[in-house]
Amino acid sequence: MSVPATPPPEHKVAAAQRRGQAMYDTGDFDGAIEAWTSAYALSLDSNRGADAGLLLQIADAHERAFEAGGGAEHLTKARASLQTIAREAEAGTAIDPAVVREANERLAALDADPSATAATTSFPVTTNGRAPVGGYLWISDTGPPPTQAQIDRNLELSRQSKVADGLIIVGGTFVTLAAPSILFGGILATDPDLRRPMLGLVFTGVALAGAGTGILVAGLLRRKRIQREAAENERRSKP
Repeated sequence: MSVPATPPPEHKVAAAQRRGQAMYDTGDFDGAIEAWTSAYALSLDSNRGADAGLLLQIADAHERAFEAGGGAEHLTKARASLQTIAREAEAGTAIDPAVVREANERLAALDADPSATAATTSFPVTTNGRAPVGGYLWISDTGPPPTQAQIDRNLELSRQSKVADGLIIVGGTFVTLAAPSILFGGILATDPDLRRPMLGLVFTGVALAGAGTGILVAGLLRRKRIQREAAENERRSKP
């Protein structure tokens, strides 16, 4: 029995994009947002890479949804999609210049529109908030999606946490290696024939212990600071 071949990601992207366009054309902006967001997520796995043009379509659908009476969160999510395009372009991602230019123009238009600024500034805490953030569809059951600034800061804290872990491991390794050097060097230094080399071993162990202790303390202090900031960020993000 033959098994039907699984359509490649590019075909799934095209199908989701057509479905979203049909919904957009009939005024179903929420449905278009969902279909185009799905298409964007699928494009991340395709051979062609993420389709920034889909983010423009998602932003447009959010703006139209807001104009049709939707909540202010639509403008926040439209801005998030446009900011993703601008940020990826600045990072060197290959994006059609026309798409980048339109994203920047629409961001400027949102910033210049007093009603849009007021709406997004007074964005209420809602349930089931969703938006494309950092290339992902973020869905929250307790409040709106995090801002890109929050995502970026959490990623930076994660990076710093790995550095702190590395310092702790290196410092602990130095201290561990120092202990036998000091112990055995001190014992064998009682032998007159071995005194000079063993004292050198002891001094090396002491130096390793000092350096290891300093590195270990630095790593522990850095980890404590990161944990404190991460806890504060989590507290602020809760509605």
